[in-house]
Amino acid sequence: MKRITIKKVLRDTGVELTANFPKDRIYTVHQDGTVLDKTNKGVDVRVRIPLGGTLGSWEVASKDNSGYGSGTLTFKKKLIVDYDGAFDLPHLVAKVLKQEGYEFEWEKE
Repeated sequence: MKRITIKKVLRDTGVELTANFPKDRIYTVHQDGTVLDKTNKGVDVRVRIPLGGTLGSWEVASKDNSGYGSGTLTFKKKLIVDYDGAFDLPHLVAKVLKQEGYEFEWEKE
């Protein structure tokens, strides 16, 4: 897997990870699987990992500001046990987390 350049910033409440994916797009997908629309190329991803807590968050935003999504992540140390805010956790958010050594409970089942 190609390594992603991830910027890490320590905040009072936790660690903030940011990454840019210049060739990717944000897609809005209906629950039946049809693609409703897509943005121009370029996606920024931000993940907030709590210090000593369990509730973090994720955001994806297109470079042209035409697409945005966000939600929460529930952590048990390096295991993510739940997420909210989208039908599926955006794959770019998952890439960032996996590169940082996080695992997803639903992939272990």
